[in-house]
Amino acid sequence: MEVMIDGANGCESEREEEREEEEETLHMLMMNVIDSYWIILKEREKRKSVIREHGLIDVYRILGRERLLSNEEQSVRVLMRRFARFLDAETTEKLIQSFLNEKRLIKRIKCLQTYHCLGIKTLAGGELYERLREKREKTRERMKASLDLIIKNNKCYYIMY
Repeated sequence: MEVMIDGANGCESEREEEREEEEETLHMLMMNVIDSYWIILKEREKRKSVIREHGLIDVYRILGRERLLSNEEQSVRVLMRRFARFLDAETTEKLIQSFLNEKRLIKRIKCLQTYHCLGIKTLAGGELYERLREKREKTRERMKASLDLIIKNNKCYYIMY
């Protein structure tokens, strides 16, 4: 009978060892899960600190300001956001402003070149040209609207036999 008891005790000790190993494995697994979660939290905290450093966290202020901007300036800001994470808020704003200033200068240079091609020598002459051009465009629009109205009204009278 002693042999059987020893055999039973041997099985119980093996089961105990297996349970201890399983518990140890489960403990290690839980610790790995906690470590992974901790790493994710640290990365999230790091991303948040970068956003705060670059002044990108105040979304409402940014969106409110963007509504007041022209379409051209909004498109430039959208394109330049890619670089915002590499620069701080002030440097990013300076970069955007210098880019917009460059676009304005290019537009003004093209306008002055147009004046030069038309033979306009002074800025006063350019202003006069712009006023007259706007006046011509308004007159052209009024004429077109009048013509459209006349055509629309006369359609009723033309009957084909």
